[in-house]
Amino acid sequence: MGPCQGRVCGLAVSAIIGEKRGQTPDEVGYYRIRPPLKPLPLSEIASFTVSGGQERAAK
Repeated sequence: MGPCQGRVCGLAVSAIIGEKRGQTPDEVGYYRIRPPLKPLPLSEIASFTVSGGQERAAK
């Protein structure tokens, strides 16, 4: 999904899915919006701790 997370194209996607399935957009339902995600730098992932509070050693 793009930055709008389906808010702009959601109705159009429902209409396209409905057309392919032979249903109305109301029967298909609204395109499900997902929460926005952002990429994490590897340095942030590497700084996570293992349960028990010990830092994980980089290999």
